[in-house]
Amino acid sequence: MAPGGIAGKRLGTSFRRLISWGGTIALAATVLAGAGFTWASPRAWGVIGPLPQQAPAGTIPPGTKLGFLFAVLLVSWGAFFAYSFFMSRRQQELRKEIEALRRHLEARERQAQQTQSERRPTSGA
Repeated sequence: MAPGGIAGKRLGTSFRRLISWGGTIALAATVLAGAGFTWASPRAWGVIGPLPQQAPAGTIPPGTKLGFLFAVLLVSWGAFFAYSFFMSRRQQELRKEIEALRRHLEARERQAQQTQSERRPTSGA
């Protein structure tokens, strides 16, 4: 068996899966961090500089772009979940294909062993 063997293959697969999920999580964290900084900035709430018009108490000041922020977050999360969904579907398809190939190879090996045993001359004749 090759160095690393089955344990090495599993480790490689796990590492690739971790890298894939790590990239996805890093992208999501970046988007959320950017949105959080935008949402938390004093300028977004109108604290810095005068407001174009005075908003009634308890309402969101105009010009804060919270609707835009919500739309960006909604689109970002939608894209993340769509990507996750399609990647999980692709992974399932690949697993099924690998299993089919494994069964095919096992069948070929069994067939090759049967033909070899049929070709061998019987001893004791």
